[in-house]
Amino acid sequence: MKVIHAVPFPAAFLLALQCAATSVYEVAYCTGNTDSTLDFSCPHGKILQTEALLIRGNTTEQCCQQAPCTVDFCPGHAENLNTCTEQNAKDGSISVNVPAQVKRDLCGDQDPAVTNDKMQDQCSAFCAIGGLPLGLPLLMGSESFGFNKDQMEDICLNTKGDSFLEHDRALYNECKEKSFALRQIEEKAADFVAYVDILKLEILWWRTAAQEKSRSLQTELASPTFKKEMRAATNKTASLKAAIDRSEWKVHVSTNVGSGDLERAVDKVAQGGESLRATVNTQVVIYEEFLRDCNKLFTAEDQNKYFMLDICAQGNEECIEVPEAIHVGCCCGVNPLALELTHHIDGKMPTRRLTDWLVDGTGVSDEDQGIDDFSICAESKKRSSAGIAAATARLQSMSHGSEALQQYNIDLQEAHPEYTSQCGSGRSLRRLGEDQTGIEKGADRGTTNNKTSTGERTAHPASARKLQTGTKLQCNPTSSKTEDGDLLVEFTDRTRLGLCQFDPTVTEAQMQQQCDAFCEPHGVPITMGTEEFGFDLSQMESIILSPRGGLLTHDTAELEQCMSDRNAFREILVRTASFIEKLDVFLAAKMFYTGQTQAAVEDLKRYVQTAEFARNMAEAPNKLKTFKDALESQVAAKMNAHNSAAQTKLEAGKEGLKAALSNLDSTLTQELPKLQRFLKICNKLYVAVGPRQEYLLDICAQESTACIEETDSRTHSVGHVGCSCGFNPVTTIGFTDVEYPIAGVAGVDSRRLQLQDITAEVKKTSDLLAPVNYPDDDQIDICGTAWEAARFEVARINQETQALGQAAVLDDYERRMAVAYGNEYCSYAFVQLPPPTAPPTARPTAHPTTSTSTLTLDDLEDGLADGSPPAVKFTAMAIVAVMCSLVLR
Repeated sequence: MKVIHAVPFPAAFLLALQCAATSVYEVAYCTGNTDSTLDFSCPHGKILQTEALLIRGNTTEQCCQQAPCTVDFCPGHAENLNTCTEQNAKDGSISVNVPAQVKRDLCGDQDPAVTNDKMQDQCSAFCAIGGLPLGLPLLMGSESFGFNKDQMEDICLNTKGDSFLEHDRALYNECKEKSFALRQIEEKAADFVAYVDILKLEILWWRTAAQEKSRSLQTELASPTFKKEMRAATNKTASLKAAIDRSEWKVHVSTNVGSGDLERAVDKVAQGGESLRATVNTQVVIYEEFLRDCNKLFTAEDQNKYFMLDICAQGNEECIEVPEAIHVGCCCGVNPLALELTHHIDGKMPTRRLTDWLVDGTGVSDEDQGIDDFSICAESKKRSSAGIAAATARLQSMSHGSEALQQYNIDLQEAHPEYTSQCGSGRSLRRLGEDQTGIEKGADRGTTNNKTSTGERTAHPASARKLQTGTKLQCNPTSSKTEDGDLLVEFTDRTRLGLCQFDPTVTEAQMQQQCDAFCEPHGVPITMGTEEFGFDLSQMESIILSPRGGLLTHDTAELEQCMSDRNAFREILVRTASFIEKLDVFLAAKMFYTGQTQAAVEDLKRYVQTAEFARNMAEAPNKLKTFKDALESQVAAKMNAHNSAAQTKLEAGKEGLKAALSNLDSTLTQELPKLQRFLKICNKLYVAVGPRQEYLLDICAQESTACIEETDSRTHSVGHVGCSCGFNPVTTIGFTDVEYPIAGVAGVDSRRLQLQDITAEVKKTSDLLAPVNYPDDDQIDICGTAWEAARFEVARINQETQALGQAAVLDDYERRMAVAYGNEYCSYAFVQLPPPTAPPTARPTAHPTTSTSTLTLDDLEDGLADGSPPAVKFTAMAIVAVMCSLVLR
């Protein structure tokens, strides 16, 4: 097209009319021009066409102030191009788009010329998806060569069966539909993870409230008013039970009242788990078919069914469908597996010239387009934010709630240190407790912990004091006989040392402290007795055991079923985390594939501009074959070959995801009914039992030196201070295996006696001093587990993507996720790969030994230290004796 500058509107209009009546021209004009004799004003963007004349409104302010305007009109020398129109493919189902640029002139004769760079830019934007370079742009032609429509269809539609593009519209559309199966699973997984996270905070609130109300109950029982009531009471057991029944603690732990928020959270998890199971069960087969059938480079089309872009005429003025035509064109390949969801290519994009739609890289905003990125974990945090905020507010309203939140975060950090150091959830939890300073792991939270800031348990204050008065009890640990077997009553070291009031005295605060330690980590402590009154074993049984009319459910079979069923929840959490892990690895593989696509396009662009390729094309009798060979070596071998890096990573990621989905499907099918039974039946207080089947701690004798099991009030005045623990199995959700909910007597460190205090009776029960494995309290955080499991593999793949020179692919993804989720998205961008492991070196064959461990001097020193368990001390002393005898020899 010719460009005429500084022509007033009427003159431009007249000049346009003088052009050939068979052509279409553009006239840039200004409305409101005082020199205008004709009024063609219209709203911005509206196009008027009168016969052969096309008039376009120009809104440039400077132009509208003055009559002179830039006018594009009249064809150049290649007038035959003005007759070119869009063309259908041979099967008639899709079309070739022929824009106005083609009609202006040959590529090199346009002003400005359509250069190689501009051709590639236009092709890349034509193949973009949501403005992003996710399609493979195949530019067919350059400033020096081109093809006709049939030749381009040979490449794009694989008409001769030797192209690496797959033209199967039915399969491609089927792949597009099946790709949404994963999104449906992701949506339900995000809901489930959100419900689990809310439940964990509700459990934290419930436990913290139960502990605070337990302390309030103990304060009430130790009050002068209640002590006076107990002194006057004929049936002290009934009075204590009545006081407990009317307490806030009892209201809180009652399923139908106090734990309403916990029950709602439990119901949500059950519903979310069932919804996830049903979705996985129906969609996993569909997505497996997608993974199996859709790992191919398909010929892509836009939403208007254009599969090819005619960019410009390169060698003559014939239209692209004419056999003699030499045009530059573009078509696109897309691999559905490499996309988040399979979309149309952008195809058509607006520019500043409203009569043209040449691409300029600005992207489109069609509601059918765009990249629908999704992160299960980031999305779950958005969805859970309101529920977590509500539970957090209730926690912070309690006296020890902020400390509980702080400790919850510390526990999460210890379980998932890398995740919490880099990701939004850890930062969010730290903010919840940032007004609490100086709270360390193991510090006194005002709850049930009895540790120093170094993690060592403090000894009972009285245990280091020398005995002065009082008669020792001649008692041994006993048991409660129940229909479900014996439950052990355990002693502290203080139990045998005399009455509570004798030196070393046991205060009410110390009684509660020992009870708290006995009930760690998942029990709710119940202290029975004070400095003024106590109970015998049968009375404590009637307070605690439901078969005797007590507060706590004692049903061994049901509790064993609960503890078995709770493992179903752990299995579901682990499999869900594994699915998210493999999904993140698959996503990294897809971004590598996208990066390889861009690298291949750049390689092809450089290659076709080399002297070698120009010579090959000039000499080739079959230029199409020469170009197809270039496509094969520069693109197909890197993108589609079975052993290519792109395909290898995509296949590995695909297989990992497929296995994870299959495992999640089978796990949900097998384990969800157990979880639903667990949540329905087990949300109540049971009698908690420790590793030695201990359920009750005999803290000290209050009324006499009679043993706790002596119940004949006519001959014995029996009154001991005891402790038992309630346990709600639902509150262990989110933790690893919990074989025993309480540490029991092993948690009461005052059992560590000095050697000189060991009596013959203690030696008779030395089997009770055997080492105990504390419950494993590591939290299972779904997203933390998944992120830490995936981080090195994702980082390694991302490093390889960067090595391709395609860091922009990763940067763009990070930007989109930051916009969508902010700090809730946990990036892998800053993960540092561990140094490579050196290959093992050959070592001389060692003589077999009978020892499997090494004993150090530090071990011996610890064994001989005061406070060491007697069995350990005796062993250490024996080892030292043997060592001394060897030295003396």
